[in-house]
Parts: sequence; C-alpha cells; structure tokens
Amino acid sequence: MKIIIFNVKYSDNLGDGVIAECIEKTLESSFKNCTVKSVDMSGRENFGTVGAISSISSSNFILSVLRIFYNVLPSLVKEKLFVRVSAKIIEKHLKPRWAQEVESSDIVIIGGGQIFSDKLLYFPLRLSQLSKVLKAKSKPAAIYGVGVNENFDKKSLRLFTSLTNYKNLFFVSVRDKDSRHSWERNFDKIEPRFTRDPALLVADVYKESIDKNDSTYDTKVIGISVMQNKGKAGLLSNEELYYELGLKLGKMRLSPRCEIIAV
Repeated sequence: MKIIIFNVKYSDNLGDGVIAECIEKTLESSFKNCTVKSVDMSGRENFGTVGAISSISSSNFILSVLRIFYNVLPSLVKEKLFVRVSAKIIEKHLKPRWAQEVESSDIVIIGGGQIFSDKLLYFPLRLSQLSKVLKAKSKPAAIYGVGVNENFDKKSLRLFTSLTNYKNLFFVSVRDKDSRHSWERNFDKIEPRFTRDPALLVADVYKESIDKNDSTYDTKVIGISVMQNKGKAGLLSNEELYYELGLKLGKMRLSPRCEIIAV
C-alpha cells in the first residue's frame, strides 16, 4: 500500500516538518508493507529550499522584472498580482507533479497543520487544484489533524469547498475545538472528528534520537518556540507570554540538569 500525504513538510515553520514526520513514521509503523511519502504543496523538496513560486519567478525574465517593481505597488495591486501569478504556477507546474503522485497512490491524506487558512489564497488555491487531481484519479482521500481558521471570504470558501465536497473524501479530523466549530460552520458535507495534533507523537517518533542525546550530553535542553499573532485583542504581549510560561515551567519538577532555551 502506498500513502501520499499532502502537507507543507519543508516550510520555514519547523513545526510543519515535525507534524509531517510524526504522521509518516506512525503510518509506517502501523501498517505492514506500507510506503508513505510527503508531497510539500509549496513545491519544496527538502528543508531549507524555496517553493515553486519563488524558484520559478526568479528564473523567469518577466516575473523577475515584476519582482523588481513589486514592493512599490499599492497593497491591493500586490495581493491581486501575487494571487494571479501563484494560481498560474500552481496549475502549470505543481498540479502535473501532484497528478503523478496521486496516480501512484492507494490513499491520499491531506494534513496536518493550519492548512485551512486563506491568507493570500495560499492554501485555497492549492487545495482546489488538488481536488481536481483527486476527482480525475478517483482516489480515496482523508483530511487529518488540521487547523481551521474562524472566517473565510466567499472566494476562499468556494475554493476550499471543491475539496470538502469531494465524493471520495471518507474521513475528516481537526486538531482543536475552535477548528471543529469553524469546520462545522463552513463545511457541512462531512462531520469532522476531533484528534490531537500529530506532533504530540514526537516523543515516540524521535525516541531513538532522544535516547542518544540523553547518553551523549550531561545537560538536557528543552527548546521552546513561541509564535504570537500581533495586533489581536486579548493576547498577551511577548514579555507577558514568556513570564507566564516561565512561571508554569518553574512549577514543573524538571531535572536540575535541564536547560530551557526560548526561541
């Protein structure tokens, strides 16, 4: 059996890579003779690389010229231009690759991560094109452990719905209660299940590396990456957030050999 996972494994956000590897390793260990492969919807093929849009626009003369003047354009014009160029590149360069991967698969999984978000139509455009591939190949598909934004505009909703209404979509799960409420409000074709974020499997997935680190280093290191959305009412400032986090960690019975690094 071959399972293809559509995600953003190689994004600049390390958490997306962790989520992808947790799903991959868990599936591989759960099924005999199972091949699992991630396909990054940005077009990246490894960590530290750029996506298809950046790569193609830098090598195409017309797009390279547009990039020179891009920053001086009004915001609304920039957004429309970015969306139009993105849509063309996704359809011409990414969709054919996806079709080959889907053709060779038995099951397609979409997720996890916050992929039901619509900034600059990044995910709506990709998931809409993916839905066309799935319909053409008639492959069974599942959406697993995703985050769903609270509100979408009409265009984003239409693009997302092309996937959520896919007739062979047999399973949907979201990773938190807010996402479940958002899904139920926007997509009523299939009821979502609630599953924990796949990254919570990290201790099992990276156990070998963790054990090796424990035997190699005297001091254990806990890295904490905190990302905060700016400009939203009711959220703590970064300083307050770290202070609250420090208080909670201080109450935990951590080893005296443990060093905490906030990034």
